[in-house]
Amino acid sequence: MISDFSLEKEAGVNLVALTGRLLGEDAVSSISKSVLEVIDGVFKNVIFDLKELSYINSSGINMFMKVITKSRVNNGEVLFFGVSGDVEKLFKIAKLNEIYTIYSTKEEAINHFK
Repeated sequence: MISDFSLEKEAGVNLVALTGRLLGEDAVSSISKSVLEVIDGVFKNVIFDLKELSYINSSGINMFMKVITKSRVNNGEVLFFGVSGDVEKLFKIAKLNEIYTIYSTKEEAINHFK
């Protein structure tokens, strides 16, 4: 289960920081609900901070797909940064790095929207 997540607005985007292990529908449901609600607001763009995320399974990937779909429907965009370790391996094996825009740092991701 995920140990923590935070959602804040920074530089006109929603910044979602995930920490720990993203497993199971219960953990994903809480995060998904929070993020999908803010996308309906003024800030349609989302940046996921994954530098402290150590593991993700299909429930987490499904959540990312829902968020991306909702954001794009609302003319927004979803970016990632800090993808490393096992999460990076999964992104590469599943070719998610070809679907998602991934940056190394938060600053690079935020600058994408400037």
